[in-house]
Amino acid sequence: MHQGEKSLQKCFFIGLGGSIGSIARYWVGSAISGRYGTKFYYGTFAINVTACLIIGFALTFLGRRAELSPAWRYLVPIGFVGA
Repeated sequence: MHQGEKSLQKCFFIGLGGSIGSIARYWVGSAISGRYGTKFYYGTFAINVTACLIIGFALTFLGRRAELSPAWRYLVPIGFVGA
């Protein structure tokens, strides 16, 4: 695989993860804010704590899976959680 193809693959995974992650963040934030109100930023707090856990688990899991393309490491920690 050429360098340009690898870069394009990384961008694809980041974009895919980002599109899914932004929708998930909106949905979770809206659900939590609707339930607990908006006096405190419960939705943002819950999302950020969950994101830290997801990044830790994803990097640990994907780091141990040598048979997976390194581009997959861009899907969850950078794309999904970064959105």
